[in-house]
Amino acid sequence: MKQDFKRIIQESKGQTNRLMLGIFFLILTALCSMFLPYFAGKMTDAVTIAMTGDSARAKRKATEAFYGILLVSLLGGVFQSARSYLFNTASYKVVARLRNRLFSNILKQEIGFFDTVTSGSLISRLTADTNLLKNVATQNLSMFLRGLATAVIGLAFMFLTSYRLTLVVIAAFPPLIFVAMWQGRRLRNLSKETQAALAEATAVAEDSLGAIRTVRGFAREVGEAEHFAMSVDKALGVEMKYGLGHALFNGAMMAAATAVLGATFWYGSLLAIEGDMTIGQLNAFILYSINSSAGLFLISATFVSVIQALGASTRVFELMDRTSRIPMDGKDKPGDESEHGVAVALTDVHFAYPSNPERGILKGLNLDVPAGHTVAIVGPSGAGKSTIASLVMRFYEPSGGVVTIGGVPVANIDHVHLHAVVGIVSQEPVLFARSIGANARFGAPDATEDEVWRALERANVADFVRGLDNGLDTWVGERGIKLSGGQKQRIAIARAIIVNPKALLLDEATSALDAESERLVNASLDDVMKGRTSIVIAHRLSTIQGADKVAVLDGGVVAEQGTHEELMNPKSAKGVYANLMRRQLMGLGASTEHLDET
Repeated sequence: MKQDFKRIIQESKGQTNRLMLGIFFLILTALCSMFLPYFAGKMTDAVTIAMTGDSARAKRKATEAFYGILLVSLLGGVFQSARSYLFNTASYKVVARLRNRLFSNILKQEIGFFDTVTSGSLISRLTADTNLLKNVATQNLSMFLRGLATAVIGLAFMFLTSYRLTLVVIAAFPPLIFVAMWQGRRLRNLSKETQAALAEATAVAEDSLGAIRTVRGFAREVGEAEHFAMSVDKALGVEMKYGLGHALFNGAMMAAATAVLGATFWYGSLLAIEGDMTIGQLNAFILYSINSSAGLFLISATFVSVIQALGASTRVFELMDRTSRIPMDGKDKPGDESEHGVAVALTDVHFAYPSNPERGILKGLNLDVPAGHTVAIVGPSGAGKSTIASLVMRFYEPSGGVVTIGGVPVANIDHVHLHAVVGIVSQEPVLFARSIGANARFGAPDATEDEVWRALERANVADFVRGLDNGLDTWVGERGIKLSGGQKQRIAIARAIIVNPKALLLDEATSALDAESERLVNASLDDVMKGRTSIVIAHRLSTIQGADKVAVLDGGVVAEQGTHEELMNPKSAKGVYANLMRRQLMGLGASTEHLDET
């Protein structure tokens, strides 16, 4: 817990000057508040003077005390405003920096990490958890210091007024501190459970809302609402325990403070009766005690908030400190780049997905794609066709063997350079909730408008964009929902080629399209593949027949390879490809123009 708290304070170092100035005004505010009991005591003594018959002197003393109260009230208001502004603005800056650093580190994690962690959980850490940490580093710190200053300054005034009464108050501190520490540990554990449960509920909501058309299509609104309610109820159960613990803690602190005040009033009355202090001094001491108690309550409330935030801090700092298992520290660049593309090779590659390490996908696969050539990859479902594309893009690392581009292992290639050399168009292109222009230039933010239009022309989608009222500024909606499948696919092609990659990975880029959309997409692909190395994960016969080589995957390896004609020749083929084709032609597949999809 101590280490987490130190880490939170360290994250606030960039706001040190602002916080120190805020602390200065905080101390001044506490001093002003403590002068109120002092002047109130003077007023009480003025009443005592009046009882002796000197009313003129009594009125003068009371008026002087009143002016003193007005002065410290005015100054206290100014100091309080300055303190509040400085601490609040510091908190906003801290949380903004924290969220930026956390999000930046999330983006650097390996793709396998996202296979096992829900986006809802990550969003919860970025929003709710960081918000709690913001309060600890700034607002809670302000509250704690204000409470501490109020309590300490109050004790000092109390000691100057009556040291014997002050000792009665101090004697109650040790048991209160013990109770606070014991309860704090329990509340921290409950806070961690609460944040985890809320993150789970966020993930469920995001999952359902992200697939709202599927939910509506199956009339599962009630079922999904019940699913969400179950996750919320789980979080509620933990929050109820936390609320009970918090309430018991506050109740115990209030009871103890009230008892101490009662003892103080009783003993102070005895001292006043014996003539050891004036009525005004007793009145001032009581007000000092109340102010000090308020300071202690502020410390108590801050303590609970800090404990709650420390539960969230573990989740945030674990993610912020996590190092990707696939570091992006390569420095090399492919050595045989040319106008005809770049060579790609997979040598004795073994691979299993991190989320399912027991199931090997590739088992010693070998595949060579010469520069400027087109290789079509086919095979039954689950053979590992899309896996090859993921390994070439270095979304994952092979457990054995090596993947090279231009003769250089992908692990040694500069991250930005790798993805400028290799472009990808997937089966289900994802567009961002931005404009068409922003999506097209996603991989090349500095691309000019002319370069964007040229990419759209080659992708066979420029005429469509020109026909829109807002052209390149047209908003595509979440995941490109305002566009058809073919339109999204062609914009994705433009996005891939705007960086002018030497190699293209086409992961079944037309499998989900209707005939007309497929025709337009294929026309654009035929153009952009010219002069580039192309790896096409294919199931369309026309695509396969146009490839320089067909690689057939089966059992985690390339079972056979050659041209379409060579593989269909029963004298030279092992039969895997021919059998795939035969099943399709016999009507066991999707159609005579398709092979099985991954």
